[in-house]
Amino acid sequence: TIDAVRTLDEVERMHLANKQLRGLLTSSGLRNRPRIAVILSTNRPALLPQALTYLRSQTMVDIELRLGLHGVQKPSDLGELIGGAIVDATLTNYDGKMPFGEVLQHLTTQVETEFFSKWDDDDHYGPSHLIDLWIVAKLTGRRLVGKAAEFVHLSDRQIVVRRRGGPIHTDSRFLAGGALLIARDAFNEVGGWAYIQRGVDQDLISRFASHGYPSFRAHGLDFVLTRHSNG
Repeated sequence: TIDAVRTLDEVERMHLANKQLRGLLTSSGLRNRPRIAVILSTNRPALLPQALTYLRSQTMVDIELRLGLHGVQKPSDLGELIGGAIVDATLTNYDGKMPFGEVLQHLTTQVETEFFSKWDDDDHYGPSHLIDLWIVAKLTGRRLVGKAAEFVHLSDRQIVVRRRGGPIHTDSRFLAGGALLIARDAFNEVGGWAYIQRGVDQDLISRFASHGYPSFRAHGLDFVLTRHSNG
């Protein structure tokens, strides 16, 4: 009811609005679940169980996981990769001396879906993260969409803080590297990931812009960036 909505805070209203949008999309005939690839490179295998849990919990999408182990070995207790929303998966080992951007590029060459998403191993993802990015990409026609790190988990203090960092639902370069959804055709056109160790995300966003593909900022829900003192 209207009275009930008035009692919600801003974030709760945002969640409700996006839930309604997903419902409208489903009722209007979304018969086939979007198939989205996710590239994930990690040198911290202890974080993989959490990352896989978030991936398997994604709703309304099918995921092709392209997982890279960067200078580390596969944990003996990792188990099966496929399950839940993950319908296909590959695991590739990379030398630890290889630049991070080169690892991402190799993983992305394994992608055949229209869109792929870059994930980080230590961030938190809600179940609607991917489908909401896909909806935004389809509605706006943008070839790169993402979320800013609006919500940040300060791990050592065990608190979550909110930083607005400007308006949502607009063109913006203020996006988190672990919350990007990228169109593969435009990605190939701009030359893919740079073979650098740091700053790969902002480098890609800048090259998209220089090729006439402005990036679009969606809402910041279902994504929480982690900041900690370990690496």
